[in-house]
Amino acid sequence: MDRQTRLILLTASGSAICWWPSFIWPNPNPGPFPFVLVFCLAIIALSAGISTALSGGRWLIFMMVSTIATFLGICAGGIIWPDPDGIGEFFLFYAAGIGAAGAALVSLITGLAVWLVMGPDKRTC
Repeated sequence: MDRQTRLILLTASGSAICWWPSFIWPNPNPGPFPFVLVFCLAIIALSAGISTALSGGRWLIFMMVSTIATFLGICAGGIIWPDPDGIGEFFLFYAAGIGAAGAALVSLITGLAVWLVMGPDKRTC
Protein backbone atom coordinates (compact mmCIF):
# COMPACT_ATOMS: atom_id res chain seq x y z
CA MET A 1 0.00 0.00 0.00
CA ASP A 2 1.48 3.32 -1.01
CA ARG A 3 1.67 6.50 1.04
CA GLN A 4 -1.26 8.24 -0.68
CA THR A 5 -3.60 5.31 0.03
CA ARG A 6 -2.59 5.22 3.70
CA LEU A 7 -3.24 8.95 4.07
CA ILE A 8 -6.65 8.58 2.43
CA LEU A 9 -7.58 5.69 4.74
CA LEU A 10 -6.41 7.56 7.85
CA THR A 11 -8.34 10.68 6.86
CA ALA A 12 -11.46 8.66 6.11
CA SER A 13 -11.35 6.70 9.35
CA GLY A 14 -10.71 9.81 11.45
CA SER A 15 -13.51 11.73 9.76
CA ALA A 16 -16.00 8.89 10.13
CA ILE A 17 -15.28 7.63 13.63
CA CYS A 18 -14.99 11.04 15.34
CA TRP A 19 -18.78 11.50 15.13
CA TRP A 20 -19.66 8.28 16.97
CA PRO A 21 -19.40 9.59 20.57
CA SER A 22 -22.27 11.98 19.86
CA PHE A 23 -24.61 9.01 19.32
CA ILE A 24 -23.87 7.16 22.55
CA TRP A 25 -26.47 7.77 25.26
CA PRO A 26 -26.46 9.39 27.71
CA ASN A 27 -25.21 12.18 25.53
CA PRO A 28 -21.91 13.57 26.84
CA ASN A 29 -22.91 17.09 25.76
CA PRO A 30 -25.85 18.22 27.92
CA GLY A 31 -24.98 21.92 27.73
CA PRO A 32 -25.94 24.53 25.15
CA PHE A 33 -22.48 24.70 23.52
CA PRO A 34 -21.90 21.92 20.98
CA PHE A 35 -18.55 20.60 22.20
CA VAL A 36 -18.92 17.41 20.19
CA LEU A 37 -19.47 19.37 16.97
CA VAL A 38 -16.43 21.59 17.56
CA PHE A 39 -14.33 18.58 18.56
CA CYS A 40 -15.32 16.62 15.44
CA LEU A 41 -14.69 19.51 13.08
CA ALA A 42 -11.30 20.11 14.72
CA ILE A 43 -10.34 16.47 14.17
CA ILE A 44 -11.44 16.71 10.53
CA ALA A 45 -9.45 19.91 10.05
CA LEU A 46 -6.34 18.37 11.60
CA SER A 47 -6.55 15.16 9.59
CA ALA A 48 -7.20 16.97 6.30
CA GLY A 49 -4.45 19.51 6.96
CA ILE A 50 -1.82 17.01 8.01
CA SER A 51 -2.68 14.70 5.11
CA THR A 52 -2.51 17.61 2.67
CA ALA A 53 0.91 18.58 3.97
CA LEU A 54 2.22 15.01 3.88
CA SER A 55 0.84 14.28 0.42
CA GLY A 56 2.44 17.27 -1.23
CA GLY A 57 -0.60 19.53 -1.51
CA ARG A 58 -3.38 17.28 -2.81
CA TRP A 59 -6.07 19.12 -0.83
CA LEU A 60 -9.01 18.30 -3.11
CA ILE A 61 -8.70 14.54 -2.56
CA PHE A 62 -8.75 14.92 1.21
CA MET A 63 -11.66 17.35 1.11
CA MET A 64 -13.73 14.82 -0.83
CA VAL A 65 -12.61 11.93 1.38
CA SER A 66 -13.47 13.71 4.63
CA THR A 67 -16.85 14.85 3.27
CA ILE A 68 -17.89 11.37 2.14
CA ALA A 69 -16.49 9.74 5.30
CA THR A 70 -18.35 12.21 7.52
CA PHE A 71 -21.63 11.46 5.79
CA LEU A 72 -21.09 7.71 6.07
CA GLY A 73 -19.80 7.97 9.67
CA ILE A 74 -22.85 9.89 10.85
CA CYS A 75 -25.18 7.43 9.10
CA ALA A 76 -23.30 4.46 10.57
CA GLY A 77 -23.36 6.01 14.05
CA GLY A 78 -27.11 6.49 13.81
CA ILE A 79 -27.56 2.89 12.71
CA ILE A 80 -25.24 1.38 15.34
CA TRP A 81 -26.62 3.50 18.22
CA PRO A 82 -30.22 4.41 17.36
CA ASP A 83 -31.98 7.24 19.14
CA PRO A 84 -33.86 5.94 22.22
CA ASP A 85 -37.01 7.94 21.53
CA GLY A 86 -36.98 7.30 17.77
CA ILE A 87 -37.40 10.89 16.58
CA GLY A 88 -33.72 11.26 15.73
CA GLU A 89 -33.84 8.51 13.13
CA PHE A 90 -36.05 10.67 10.94
CA PHE A 91 -33.53 13.49 10.93
CA LEU A 92 -30.45 11.28 10.55
CA PHE A 93 -29.87 11.95 6.85
CA TYR A 94 -30.45 15.69 7.31
CA ALA A 95 -27.88 15.73 10.11
CA ALA A 96 -25.49 13.70 7.97
CA GLY A 97 -25.86 16.17 5.12
CA ILE A 98 -25.29 19.16 7.38
CA GLY A 99 -22.30 17.45 9.00
CA ALA A 100 -20.86 16.59 5.58
CA ALA A 101 -21.27 20.20 4.45
CA GLY A 102 -19.49 21.39 7.59
CA ALA A 103 -16.72 18.86 7.05
CA ALA A 104 -16.36 19.97 3.44
CA LEU A 105 -16.07 23.61 4.48
CA VAL A 106 -13.58 22.93 7.27
CA SER A 107 -11.40 20.63 5.17
CA LEU A 108 -11.54 23.05 2.23
CA ILE A 109 -10.33 25.94 4.36
CA THR A 110 -7.65 23.84 6.05
CA GLY A 111 -6.49 22.20 2.84
CA LEU A 112 -6.20 25.50 0.99
CA ALA A 113 -4.41 27.11 3.92
CA VAL A 114 -1.86 24.30 4.05
CA TRP A 115 -1.51 24.38 0.26
CA LEU A 116 -0.84 28.12 0.30
CA VAL A 117 1.65 27.87 3.17
CA MET A 118 3.60 25.19 1.33
CA GLY A 119 6.12 26.57 -1.09
CA PRO A 120 5.59 26.17 -4.84
CA ASP A 121 8.53 23.78 -4.98
CA LYS A 122 6.81 21.33 -2.57
CA ARG A 123 3.40 21.26 -4.28
CA THR A 124 2.63 18.31 -6.53
CA CYS A 125 -0.73 19.39 -7.88
